[in-house]
Amino acid sequence: AVSPINVSNATWWELERRLCLVFLGKSHSSSQVHEMVIHGLEDAGPDNPKLDALRRTATSSRDAIYAGDFEQLGRAMQENTEAQRALHPALISRDAQQIIDIAREYGALGWKVNGAGGEGGSLTLLTGPSMSEKRAMLRAIEETNPLYQNIPVYLSRYGLRVWACEGKG
Repeated sequence: AVSPINVSNATWWELERRLCLVFLGKSHSSSQVHEMVIHGLEDAGPDNPKLDALRRTATSSRDAIYAGDFEQLGRAMQENTEAQRALHPALISRDAQQIIDIAREYGALGWKVNGAGGEGGSLTLLTGPSMSEKRAMLRAIEETNPLYQNIPVYLSRYGLRVWACEGKG
């Protein structure tokens, strides 16, 4: 089930201020890696500890956001990334790992490979409270590889909305 997370404006705005979305320079391509992951889990069943680790990080992330605990959210993001890596090392690409290493150097609290991992796509970073550190980190990331791009983040309280226009003009 999907349900909205309702938190105070202060928590919402601080989360939005601390998040970074970094495009890895190429579109997401994970089919080959997914085949390897699926092959590795064929006989595992739904209670496999590797899958349970991913489930726990979702709950931990939700609870951290409700509490306004950005350090806990960062830990949950890191745990999710490591749970992905445990499914198959190729889910965390070299590009993603390079950005993670830079983020760690600049004191980021958390990082998470978006989507299903593999080559390309994007990575979300959660920084500490210092915006000068955040800016320096993003500069370092973009200087490391000109294909890496910071994409400004705006969190919507409503999620994706779609509507149809009827009539002409």
